[in-house]
Amino acid sequence: MKLVPCCMAIALFVLAAGAQTTSPTDFHSAQDIQSTLASLIPTSHASGYASDKLFDAGTHSLALSVRTKSGGGEAHAHYDDIMIVVDGAATEITGGAVVDAQTGTDGETRGSSVAGGHPQSIAKGDIIHILAGTPHQMIVAPGGSIRYIVVKIKEG
Repeated sequence: MKLVPCCMAIALFVLAAGAQTTSPTDFHSAQDIQSTLASLIPTSHASGYASDKLFDAGTHSLALSVRTKSGGGEAHAHYDDIMIVVDGAATEITGGAVVDAQTGTDGETRGSSVAGGHPQSIAKGDIIHILAGTPHQMIVAPGGSIRYIVVKIKEG
């Protein structure tokens, strides 16, 4: 059994559990996902990050992301993140505190980095769940990249 299709099935199961969407079915084939991720690569090389939101149902959303450079620190007051790595590798730092933190009216905190967190290597096939309010930062090695699916689930 291939690991990536299994991870995609898990993501779709998580989304379907108690979720309401505008349609009873929202299907994205493995080929469509790979094609969309590939189309994001040029933008990610220019800015370090690119994403395509596949849908947003209010209580949850699904996006495809490509990162070719490290991101800043962030924490989401109202959303859990579930990241499913499709290809590549990075280090996800979780916990600690967002450095130079600025929180918007939407509860999104962003800053330059995360200090004092726990580093976790992540690679193809890995899944990481980050609870709402947890500072986190993705570190990509120079010349490296990571492609992943992001499931956001609204708390409470």
